[in-house]
Amino acid sequence: MSNHFSNLPLHDALLRNIDIHWLTSTVVLYLFVFFDSNLSAVPSELIFHSVTELSFSHNLPWGESSSINKIFEESGIYFIQMQSGDTLKIKCKSFELVNRSQ
Repeated sequence: MSNHFSNLPLHDALLRNIDIHWLTSTVVLYLFVFFDSNLSAVPSELIFHSVTELSFSHNLPWGESSSINKIFEESGIYFIQMQSGDTLKIKCKSFELVNRSQ
């Protein structure tokens, strides 16, 4: 798996839940990810470690959607733009994408 955030296969991934683990400064996004475009999406977790900031909007300017449109990183801040037009912003030290179907 790539260690570059922008290379993760998250376009069209479905966001199901977000957990914040306050004591460990961890944020977990529960997703269904298309690791192979010819196969079904699989349960996965995008885990952010040493989180110091988390913010998101849920205004739905482009309409209701739980799918990811695009992702990018700037100076240790990770952005996840949803197909609803909303954005999650996570400042942290590291991340990992874990395929839970294996």
